[in-house]
Amino acid sequence: MLKSCLVATTLFSVGVVSYAQTPIRMVGIGATFEQAKNDAFRKAIEFKLGTVIVSNFETSGNDVIRNEILSYSSGYVDNFEIVSQTYVGNKIQVVVDVNVSTSKIANRILSNSQGNKPINGMVLNEQFNTFMDTKQKGDKLLETTMAKYPEYSFDIKHVKTDFSYDYMRNPLLQVHYNLKYNQNWITALNETLQFIGDSNSRRRTTETAVLVYDNPNAILEHNRFKNYNFNDYATVTLLRDILSDNEPRVKVSFLEGSKSLYSSCHKISSHSFYNDNARIKTQDAVVFFGPAQVNDSVQVALPKNQNILNRTTELKVDIVRKNSC
Repeated sequence: MLKSCLVATTLFSVGVVSYAQTPIRMVGIGATFEQAKNDAFRKAIEFKLGTVIVSNFETSGNDVIRNEILSYSSGYVDNFEIVSQTYVGNKIQVVVDVNVSTSKIANRILSNSQGNKPINGMVLNEQFNTFMDTKQKGDKLLETTMAKYPEYSFDIKHVKTDFSYDYMRNPLLQVHYNLKYNQNWITALNETLQFIGDSNSRRRTTETAVLVYDNPNAILEHNRFKNYNFNDYATVTLLRDILSDNEPRVKVSFLEGSKSLYSSCHKISSHSFYNDNARIKTQDAVVFFGPAQVNDSVQVALPKNQNILNRTTELKVDIVRKNSC
């Protein structure tokens, strides 16, 4: 049996009480100047804004098949000055004064200049590079949360089975089930979106958003949903691609002990659980209906000449992605 655990830990920097633009002096070490400089940038961002450590642990029986640790800090280098550069053995050590800004900005402007003043291309390049590094790590964090969608995102319960036959006298089973979100997964999704969102305000000033409703029947009702805004389309596009590529299916398996005799997959009413093409006022959005659940059934027609019913000892109902069927 596969077991998966996603744990997020937030590490906050000690003694930082102000987000004013005062430089942080950091030491970086690397095999090259660029590696040493980036090491100093990373340390400065983590010191100023803290770090989220995510552990993705998965086992199959007694075997560990995934043990992945990710770190994420929502900031970028706003400005920097190289104080010194020295060799330590075969490594390069740099001392850098670094100004750090949070990546949760109200628009896509990282910096600006006035009039015809010259610009520092090196600084602008590092602003963009460190900002993009943060965004890419945020994408990886979201991909990790969605890695086991939909298998670990839903709880499905087999309620009952009605037995009959079809017009060709094939055995016919109506399998009833209850399907709802796994609330631990919803919590993990909320935490991830809170970490990587550009703004969690309900003011709709950004291009896109992800909404997670506490009550699916209370559309836009105050305090019934959590709102995560993004300044570009990349995150919402990534989420849509994951949802599209991994559409959930109900899989009904006829087992003889641990051996599968026959299985079939069936679509679910996914619109009851999410809307991946929503329009919320001026925003393009993906919406999750957190407490949603459905009571539904699927019809399974068995080939009558394969003696499946006679050998079946267990009927198993699972949620799987469409390409697993």
